[in-house]
Amino acid sequence: RSVPPLDAEAMRDVVCAIEGRPGDAAVLGLAADLATRLGGHLHAVSDSDAGIDPREFDIDAALHVVHAPADEAVKGVVDRVRAGLVVVGAPNEDDPRAGGNVPLAIALAADGDFPIVVLAGAAKLHVGSGHYELTASAA
Repeated sequence: RSVPPLDAEAMRDVVCAIEGRPGDAAVLGLAADLATRLGGHLHAVSDSDAGIDPREFDIDAALHVVHAPADEAVKGVVDRVRAGLVVVGAPNEDDPRAGGNVPLAIALAADGDFPIVVLAGAAKLHVGSGHYELTASAA
């Protein structure tokens, strides 16, 4: 249901979901890169006070801690800041915290209200290049 924004200049901000997973730093890095390229601001969203702090990675981002289900937290911040893009990590079948819940990436993509980038766990950024490539998984 996404439609091109009428006010693209005002919708350059990027929202990044921090889920308390090992890949959060990579997702945050991609989101920061995209926010810079779009000329917008980065907003990191966590549904827990225990999430990572973007400043630990020397990333300039507004940190929003929203005590609500992760998909609602992300959607709320997207609406509030009028973000044009959301970045999340790929679903992880081996994550014991999933507990039968729909993974965040799938819940947000199924909703279809805004563009979403899902970073696969195997993607690695070549520092300074702006290029992401899939790497071979370790056996």
